[in-house]
Amino acid sequence: MAWTDEGATVRESYVNLIPTPAGGTHEAGLREGLFAAVKGFVELHGLLPKGVRLMPEDVFARASFVLSARVLDPQFQGQIKERLNSRDAVRLVSAFARPQLELWLNQHVDHGKRLAELVIRQAQARQRSAQRVEKRKSSGVAVLPGKLTDCE
Repeated sequence: MAWTDEGATVRESYVNLIPTPAGGTHEAGLREGLFAAVKGFVELHGLLPKGVRLMPEDVFARASFVLSARVLDPQFQGQIKERLNSRDAVRLVSAFARPQLELWLNQHVDHGKRLAELVIRQAQARQRSAQRVEKRKSSGVAVLPGKLTDCE
């Protein structure tokens, strides 16, 4: 597992040595576990600025990983097995990844703080981008009801 400031990220996942290029529930479990560990570290050390809300994509956006999971009865989507659909994989991978990363972050606080800075910057950039889109949407003259939107 590594986080990058810039550049290409490596994302590979396997289930029982079968490549899963479309990811699946095991990747969702990794995402959930990493987010919970990093968010817990940030909250424990009081690193989160006011008004910033962390989301799982802030932690996972720049993560590079190679994930290999062993699942007893894997259920794949489709015949080419490019995506895992086993429900238990989310809980199992998350339960394995979270405590390991929490332990590492709390043993290496300086590295954890640098990681937290990356995640917080990502969250701030996401929020600024969402505000720009919101401002563009609200600049229209007439407000349309419900699911209708003004064309541009």
